[in-house]
Amino acid sequence: MNARLTLAATAVALALARSAAADPAAWHAQGLAEYERGHYAAAAEAFRHAADEGDARSAEVLALMYRYGSRLYGDAFAGDAAEAKRWAAVAAERRQTRLVAKAAGRD
Repeated sequence: MNARLTLAATAVALALARSAAADPAAWHAQGLAEYERGHYAAAAEAFRHAADEGDARSAEVLALMYRYGSRLYGDAFAGDAAEAKRWAAVAAERRQTRLVAKAAGRD
């Protein structure tokens, strides 16, 4: 019986992960929830998934988290200037792509 429950829990977790992977908004929401709980490393991981799937907001959040790092989060999340610049560039590129699509009437 215990093995069945474990298998069922694993199946549910995999299904949720697949649905979140297909939906950057779900990853972003998970990142916000983790952030509010003070789980900054887990929040960054969720934001990273969303940003990798094309979410500009998540890339912006990552840029800020890496920019302020330990000054804002103490030992819970380290800053990294190179990562801050990288995610800021990703966010800017995504915002520009979306703006061009809107201007062309494809949004």
